[in-house]
Amino acid sequence: MKHHFLKLNADHQALLLAFTCYTLWTVGDTSMKFVMDYHVPVLEASALINTLASILVILWCCLTKTTHNLKSKNIATSFVRGLFGTGVSICNLLTLLHLPLALFYTIAFTASFWIAFGGSLFFKERLPPVKIGLIILGFIGVTVSIDPLHLSTGHLAFIGLAAAFTSAILFSAMQLIVKHATRTETPESMMFISWGMIGILCGIASLFDLHPFPLIFLLPILVKSLSSVAAGYAMFNAMKRAHTSTVASLHYTQIIPGALFGYVIWHNIPTWNVWIGTAIVITAGLGMIYLTKLPAKA
Repeated sequence: MKHHFLKLNADHQALLLAFTCYTLWTVGDTSMKFVMDYHVPVLEASALINTLASILVILWCCLTKTTHNLKSKNIATSFVRGLFGTGVSICNLLTLLHLPLALFYTIAFTASFWIAFGGSLFFKERLPPVKIGLIILGFIGVTVSIDPLHLSTGHLAFIGLAAAFTSAILFSAMQLIVKHATRTETPESMMFISWGMIGILCGIASLFDLHPFPLIFLLPILVKSLSSVAAGYAMFNAMKRAHTSTVASLHYTQIIPGALFGYVIWHNIPTWNVWIGTAIVITAGLGMIYLTKLPAKA
C-alpha cells in the first residue's frame, strides 16, 4: 500500500490524504453531534476533546520514540493556530447543536474558497479566473442550501448558521497557518501545542459555569479525539505536498457521508434546496480539483 502511495505524484498523494482527513473529521463530528444532542456544555466538551487529543499525540510519540518531534521551532505559530482552533472548536460544537450534518458541511465548504484566496495572497499560488468563477459558484450553492428567503427560527437556528460561517472563516485562517508551518514544524509539535492550548483555554473558561459531565459521553469524545489526531497527520502531510486550494477543494466530500449519517442516525431528510445547493457545491469542488495540477512550492 505504501509503495503504491509513493508512486503517486504530489497532487494525487495530497488529494488522497485530504480525503482521508475529511472522512475522519466527519466520523468525529458525527460522534460529537450525538453528544451535543444531549446539550452537553460546549466549553467542557471542547476542553476534554482537545486535552485528550494532545495526550494521544504525546503517547504516540512515546510509543514511536519520536518525542523530539514535540519540540516546536516556531512556537508562536502553534499558539496562533491554537487561538484560531479554540474558536473553531467552540463554533463547530455550537453548529452541531443547532444544524443537521448535511447543512453544516455545505456551509463549511465555503472555507475552501477562503483558503484558495488566502493561498493566492500569502503563498503566491496561482488563482486563474476560472477558479474565481468556481468559488462564486460554490457560494451560490451554499446560498441555495440555506435558503435565506425562507429562514425562520422554527426551521433553522440562527446561532447555528452564525457559528458555521464563523467556523469556516476561522478554519480557513488556521489551515493557512498549517501551510506556513509545514516549512519548519512537525505535525506532532503543531497538534500537541495547539490542542493543549485549546484544552487549557476552554478548561479555564468552563470553570466559571461548571456542569456535571456524564461519563457515558467519554467514548464518543475519545472517537472524536482519535479521529482528530489521525486527521491532523493527514492534513499536515497533504498541505506539505500541494497547493492549499488542492487540499481545501475536497472539503465537499464531507457533505455526502454527513447527509448519510444524518439520515441513518437522526432521520434528517435534506430539503430540495439543500440537495440542489449541495449539487452546485460538489460541482464547484470537482472543478477546483480538475483545475489544480501543480504541486506546492515550499
